[in-house]
Amino acid sequence: MFGGLYALSNLDQTFPYVIEIVFAFKGEGKGRRSTLMEMIRESLAEALVEFYPFAGKIVMGSDGKMAVRYTGEGVPFIEAMSENEIGMLGDISAIDPPTL
Repeated sequence: MFGGLYALSNLDQTFPYVIEIVFAFKGEGKGRRSTLMEMIRESLAEALVEFYPFAGKIVMGSDGKMAVRYTGEGVPFIEAMSENEIGMLGDISAIDPPTL
């Protein structure tokens, strides 16, 4: 890591894409939800310390190649609840951000 930049591999340069992940599960009681969400949030924060490039921003380096600038901003973490069944969203394996 030089100057806050993390160089991407040649493969990453050739096939850049954004990774979007949605985790959904059926709750087992209102009291456990906040504990579970806090555990997931803390685990993600700990993982990003070790894998800090995942918490950065894609930028163009001075050599014209993509790199990750380590900003320390972390990643978006959104928690949502619904009284509806998860099946109403349809196939959540095909991410459709407007639907979610």
